[in-house]
Amino acid sequence: MSILLLALFLQDLNGDLPPSPIRDGSDWFPMTPYPAEALAKRQQGKVSAMLAIDAKGRVVGCRITSSSGSAALDRQTCELARRNARFVPASHAGTAVAGSFALRDVTWVLPD
Repeated sequence: MSILLLALFLQDLNGDLPPSPIRDGSDWFPMTPYPAEALAKRQQGKVSAMLAIDAKGRVVGCRITSSSGSAALDRQTCELARRNARFVPASHAGTAVAGSFALRDVTWVLPD
């Protein structure tokens, strides 16, 4: 009985379908806007974040779940996700609703 209640609770939170990216995520993070601060400090690393997606498919929030160790790279990851990522929104009973998307392992590598 408790598993059924948990499933109904999760369905209510996430909708019938989760948000899904409209395009390949690789073009969300061009290396040209490598943060100057991180470049000067020769910082690189991987960032993961939880994105909040509104009912129109836009990123409206970003919370770092695994830091690169560089505040500049973490900030830039969220900034670029807000600017470039677009989603088919989550849906519940055929209606677009807000949802979340786990963004994993955005890798920042110093340019040559």
